[in-house]
Amino acid sequence: VRYFRSQNSTNTGSWVDDSGIVISKLKANTEQCRIVSPSDSGNIWQYDDQFDWHIKPRIRIDSNVAHSSQNPLVCKIIIINDSATAILKEVDIRAKNFLDQNLHYDGKYLEEYNFSPGTDLKLHGPWGTGNKAFWQARGNRAPQSKDNKADIQIYWYGNCDMWIDYIRVDNEVADRLFKPDGDEEYEQWLEDEVTQIALHKPSGASTPAGYKFYIELTEFNNIPCMSYVNKRLKYYSSQHSGGSDTVDLIADWVFRYSIHVPQEDRATVMNPEHIRRFWIDSVGFTTFYAENYPYNSDTDPATSNSPGRIPNTLPVTTCPGSAPCGIMAYPVPPNEFDTWLQDNMDHDPYFFTTNTPHDLREYLWARGSFRFTMNLGDMISKTRGIPFILMPQAHSWYLDSVEVHNEPTNEELDLQANLAVSYGVKGLMYFGWNSQNNPGQSQYARGLTELTSVVLRKQNIYGQTKSKKQTMIDLVNRMKKWEPYIMSFDNINRKSYIYRLASERNEMSANTFIDKLKAFPALEFAPDPDPDLSSSTAETITDAYLQAAFFQKENETEHSKYFMIVNRRCSPFINYTSANNIGGRRLVTMKINSNQLTGFCIGSP
Repeated sequence: VRYFRSQNSTNTGSWVDDSGIVISKLKANTEQCRIVSPSDSGNIWQYDDQFDWHIKPRIRIDSNVAHSSQNPLVCKIIIINDSATAILKEVDIRAKNFLDQNLHYDGKYLEEYNFSPGTDLKLHGPWGTGNKAFWQARGNRAPQSKDNKADIQIYWYGNCDMWIDYIRVDNEVADRLFKPDGDEEYEQWLEDEVTQIALHKPSGASTPAGYKFYIELTEFNNIPCMSYVNKRLKYYSSQHSGGSDTVDLIADWVFRYSIHVPQEDRATVMNPEHIRRFWIDSVGFTTFYAENYPYNSDTDPATSNSPGRIPNTLPVTTCPGSAPCGIMAYPVPPNEFDTWLQDNMDHDPYFFTTNTPHDLREYLWARGSFRFTMNLGDMISKTRGIPFILMPQAHSWYLDSVEVHNEPTNEELDLQANLAVSYGVKGLMYFGWNSQNNPGQSQYARGLTELTSVVLRKQNIYGQTKSKKQTMIDLVNRMKKWEPYIMSFDNINRKSYIYRLASERNEMSANTFIDKLKAFPALEFAPDPDPDLSSSTAETITDAYLQAAFFQKENETEHSKYFMIVNRRCSPFINYTSANNIGGRRLVTMKINSNQLTGFCIGSP
């Protein structure tokens, strides 16, 4: 609370301040400033053009002043646009505005005031004409030209004491949700969503239709409303299902969580503790659900300067001529690709967890996002005891060269799923389903279905022999086969290790029953199903692109151990005629730490 004590105050206290602008320089000031772009008009619900904003300064004054006949000016609320070139609104608050309809005021804090007709603290639409939103908040530093300069300022007249706690800004939805007595229409809507949709049992079904309501592309300022809606979903679920609050909210966590701060302050919010406190605990999520699209680029067709890579042994690797064709990654030899792939998945630090100034290439590439998301989900599921669900990338997406995802190969689809399981994921929900538009248009995408129908796609953009349809069917069947194990593993006793990284490799060797792993190129062993490796040369440790994960079932003794080895190479296997055609196929051996397996029988009984 800030306290401003007038010169003629009768209250005790030593704080005396001069009249004038006493509060200014809103730090996170981008959340009322987003404008619909022509290419994104289908998502206007994300933007600020459509709303009335309710400005709610939480202020109190001495009740004697409010009831006096003098009716002094207390303060003025000043709203400034995002370029600091115009005052959008000025509203004076007088002492009589603290009186309720019965002309009474008890000296407590208020957020809303009793103005005369024609005066209010509402403002319609975005606070400017630009689109100064993502990472353009001014923060604590000196103003810069790129900054969003939108502001809420308080001018204190100095006529009476004033205490101010905060200034809250609600859009129309929040204003209605958070009314002291709620909003009858919204409450009925939420209850109907639970009873008529989530808890509804289709004809012949023994279970309800759904358990979670999904939302996406949320921002930090959505959290209070999300929390309210989630609590009401749980409440109505409990009321209508015999006391079980089975229905709640699920939302995909993405890097947009950080867009309300300056770009150099991203690390202050993009860290596990902040995300756990404000995303999980504030909303009350019972699942950590995150999307991750690790295969990114910058243009169609790709160039050698594009961040994305694909192996040049795929059937189709380039666009004919210079026309866009949907291939947005640059072809390189298999070994070069697999080396690039490791850094793409694991790069540390991930760009959005650093305070690095804006870098368009890193912004588009977002390398290291996969490892960050996996570690984040692993940590939250352990510390909060909730499942981790991943939305992996199965699509390509092009939007005006500012959002560019190149389509995963069949092998990359497998890799995402296997690595996710190694980090404790309890489920996968792929994005996206449909395909839309064609290369050359400002926005187009390829998902799991054909462009003109809901038939699953026969081939991906690279023309791989195994169809995309069959790849996804096989992946789902494998997950279903593993399901009894995946769902029975506890959240605590698991760990995934990237073998080529010395710190993780050493930790694995010291704390698990696997001491060492070796990877051997498969060429020299074809077609022997049981090769003699004694005279063979393994790849170096740093070239052994493997991952090892360890699990334990709930309520099982320590003598039941489960592990998983993932080959992280994704160059396609073609045949045994050359090193390039072998691609990423490897034979893998491991050396056991027998002292970690006390009570187990190793070898022949």
